[in-house]
Amino acid sequence: MRVSAYPVTITARSNSNIVADREKRLWKDLLTNPREWWDNREEKRSACHPDFRHKTIREPLFLCSKYRPLWMEVHLSSVLDAVANAYPCPPPFHGAADLDMMLHIFLSMKENLPSHTTYWSFARACNENKYLCHAKQLFGEFSIVKFDSFSILGEYLVGIFAKFEDEEAVLEAFHVLPYRSSYTWTALMFMYVDQGKANKALEFYELMQAERVEPNERTFVALLQACGCARELEKGRSIHEIATKAGMATNAFVICTAVSMYGKCGSLSEALHTFHQMPKHSVVSWTAILSSFLEQGEEENSLQLYKMMLREHMKPNDRTITIALQACGELARKHDSVFEEDIGMKFKCLEIGRALHSGARKKGYHMDTFVNTALICMYGKCGSISEAEYVLISCVDQHNIVLWNALLSSYLECGLEKRALLLYAWMLKQNVPLNKRTYVIIIQAICILAEKEEPAMINKQQTKSMSADIIHAIHNDVQHKKFDDDTIVGSTLVSAYGKCGMVANAEIVFFRLKDIDVIAWTVLLSMYVEAGEVNKALHIYMHIQERGITLDDSVLLCGLQACADVGNTIICDQIHFTITSAYDRLCTSLALNLIHTYGECTGVRDSEAVFDQLYHLNVVLWTSMLDGCIRAGKYRNGLNLFEEMKQAGIVPDGVSFLLSLTACGHIGLVEKGIEYFDSMYREYKIAPTIKHYACMVSLFSHVGDFVQLENLLTRMSAGPTMAFWLFLLEACRTYGNVKMARWVFDQVRRLDPNEIAASAMMEMNVDAGQCDFSDFSTLKK
Repeated sequence: MRVSAYPVTITARSNSNIVADREKRLWKDLLTNPREWWDNREEKRSACHPDFRHKTIREPLFLCSKYRPLWMEVHLSSVLDAVANAYPCPPPFHGAADLDMMLHIFLSMKENLPSHTTYWSFARACNENKYLCHAKQLFGEFSIVKFDSFSILGEYLVGIFAKFEDEEAVLEAFHVLPYRSSYTWTALMFMYVDQGKANKALEFYELMQAERVEPNERTFVALLQACGCARELEKGRSIHEIATKAGMATNAFVICTAVSMYGKCGSLSEALHTFHQMPKHSVVSWTAILSSFLEQGEEENSLQLYKMMLREHMKPNDRTITIALQACGELARKHDSVFEEDIGMKFKCLEIGRALHSGARKKGYHMDTFVNTALICMYGKCGSISEAEYVLISCVDQHNIVLWNALLSSYLECGLEKRALLLYAWMLKQNVPLNKRTYVIIIQAICILAEKEEPAMINKQQTKSMSADIIHAIHNDVQHKKFDDDTIVGSTLVSAYGKCGMVANAEIVFFRLKDIDVIAWTVLLSMYVEAGEVNKALHIYMHIQERGITLDDSVLLCGLQACADVGNTIICDQIHFTITSAYDRLCTSLALNLIHTYGECTGVRDSEAVFDQLYHLNVVLWTSMLDGCIRAGKYRNGLNLFEEMKQAGIVPDGVSFLLSLTACGHIGLVEKGIEYFDSMYREYKIAPTIKHYACMVSLFSHVGDFVQLENLLTRMSAGPTMAFWLFLLEACRTYGNVKMARWVFDQVRRLDPNEIAASAMMEMNVDAGQCDFSDFSTLKK
């Protein structure tokens, strides 16, 4: 088959000639196949409405058109009668056997071809029964000469090929059509949008404009969808403006798609403006605006809009309720913390979700799969796993794997990885049809368990044996289902083996994958970095770059982390150049890792160069730079940086205070350290942690000020740990404070009477004769 990237011949013809040719073909089809046209003469509301419209490709014809061919005058009366008394359809085709038989008859007919009606009936049967192969064979029967009389049927076949996303067949048929109406162009654009090739759809729109084909409402819908998927806001605005000028300003389908497009492109103000310009709102338009806000992370506003919709007495449909439930769940997930205000918001989300559940049940949507899936996910994110389980148990279609996957995801959301594995085992026994998504979720559960498990040394390698045994068993199930060559399943397996410390197994899984995309390479790279295989990680990074694979943020971050671990300045500079070339402004994560990597590789100077180029500095970036100064031993520079941060209006956090106190301890600035420590709580309401107290112990003991150290200990808010007491005991030993050493040793005995380190430290003091611990034996007793 001939396939061309741009299978369109663009000729410099006048617009009137193009219109005349188009009408000539349409009138010819009306003459030969009148049953395929609607007769609108008696129902015309105005002169703008066509007299005839094709039933499939929706092309119009006007009796008063100046382009109506002269030969049509002879046949006009007979055509009008034929359209008015359209003859009945031929008998329908039943199954592939009938189509095979009819196709055989077509092939055997050399001169007397079947009628248009028979061809149309055959093509429709191919479409309705999803017989793409038969449709291709029918297309193969049409030579270029025959297409002159079968042009509209040819366009219909292009629509069939596009519907089944057979790009090769679409381009072949598209290339040989003598005329391509908006129906054909639109079918092709929808195909590319469905395939995720939105930019390709926009390219064909430019070619359509060059052929001067007028777009219809479905064309504008396809184009606006393409702009939304490609995040092409400027093109979307332009197409929306053209649609408005073409009389689509009140077309509900076009306007709703425009709202969705603005939402996907992040312009919520324009989405709202377009929404409010609609003369009348429908549930479709409300759903579009709700979806726009949800997609941009504005869950609270999305729920407010849902409330407004109900106040306007608009009845939500299943899609609207699904979006509201998703907004509720995402809002709860954002407030998943131990703070009181977050706990209150999460409970509020749960109450809203229950109300939505009740409303869905009253409206009869509790049987809908999408609604039930959203309900299970919402309850999981709100922390009410029992209600999520109840939704699944109440479903009629309990073998629907989508619902089971939603419950498995909810278990992971609530930190119930072991329960997810138990449910998986039960699903196997009940013969629930598992799919690839099921195994991805289960393998993710094992990854979380592996992160929690303490490693053990097996064959001179740190391995997490329990998680390793489980992942081996799951891997066998994946191979039995023949999912192991799937990129997503395989990539998740690579990650799981890496977290279990089984790098060799991860490599075997990776190199057996059929299609290795950028996600799979990123997972392998990340696995090497986590496992400490830094040289392998850098080798993979260079391999990805050499293959011309687009480097996303995840790849660059892993590359920087590997450079920091091994101190590779050359690759770090290459990554810095790549980032500078690809981004106008650095994002926080990349800037943070660049500063840290340069600090580890070359010192503070290169880190400062990156830091000075940043426009929007937050506390994380300031703290990262401060950490670099402390690591490099430039303590005064670090303190100056801390003061600059406060002067810039950046509120310091606990980490930045910890670093500043560390710097004060190293250079003996007691007063400055006390000032910072006191301002933490008094000025910034930051509660000191045990690490902050340890910094103050180091500071006071460094200058031998045990009086203030004793005062500090009496007002400690954080509970001291064994490590803290041993650290303090070491300070007493170093500076010879007998009285405090006795008191600290007593605190250690209270925590753990058998603590060996403290006893050894006291023995060292006695043996060294540094202190008069004559009653040490009594203390030990």
